[in-house]
Amino acid sequence: MGKDDDLKKLLDAGCEISGNIVGAFIGAAVAGPAGLIAGAVLPKIIYESFKMISSDVLRRQISKREEQKIGAGYIFALQRIEKNLQEGKTIRNDGFINDDNILTDSNIILEGVTVKLQKEWELKKLQYYGNFLGNISFRKDIDFNYASVLLRLIESLSYRELCIIAVFHKKGTPEIDLSPIESKYKMNYMMHNFNYSMYSDLVELAQLSVFRPVPPLKLGAAIGNCVLSDVGEKLYDLMNLHEIEEIDFLKAKADLENLLGKTL
Repeated sequence: MGKDDDLKKLLDAGCEISGNIVGAFIGAAVAGPAGLIAGAVLPKIIYESFKMISSDVLRRQISKREEQKIGAGYIFALQRIEKNLQEGKTIRNDGFINDDNILTDSNIILEGVTVKLQKEWELKKLQYYGNFLGNISFRKDIDFNYASVLLRLIESLSYRELCIIAVFHKKGTPEIDLSPIESKYKMNYMMHNFNYSMYSDLVELAQLSVFRPVPPLKLGAAIGNCVLSDVGEKLYDLMNLHEIEEIDFLKAKADLENLLGKTL
């Protein structure tokens, strides 16, 4: 089996999870002469990276389910790359991608995302890993170290926390005052009507600096007046979190409003 076949096998496996039909773009990318297809549709340097990592993945002992998750993430990434190219965006030329070295920053990030996809248990996150991977090659403002930090952060966040980020982004300014939730926690955290899981998500987002505190600050409070930080906005942008399903967005918003006791 050649490297083209390896990539196609992962994409075919990914269709079983993604629910997407591999369209003409991806079908061509894995079927025709590599040089012609890569040059005409997918930048060759990116295409070769996906082939190389796919070949490596299929030589490991991984389960069929893990192949499906990796393949689904790749489908979303390739679709995002295609969309970026159609919108006239250009591949970054700052050395992040370099075909002279297989250890180039972009290949390391691709391998890192692949490992995260393999182990991810929340399937709804796969699309947003793919979006991150598909966008990073177009963003000169995100260097390797920042991309690595963001990738580790994405791994640690739950799908609902991504939904909360989307809620905060849409709310924008003014800030959301979360201090009433802190008071409820201290008084009623053992009560059946306190949504501890939502409180825990908010505290974690604050601790991970996805939220930025704004005055008036409350000394010793785990959460208070908050807006999305630069890191939070970067995650929203790079992962295209505006694509969060409306039902999931509204559920997270309703849970937050119920905990706050007011409408956002």
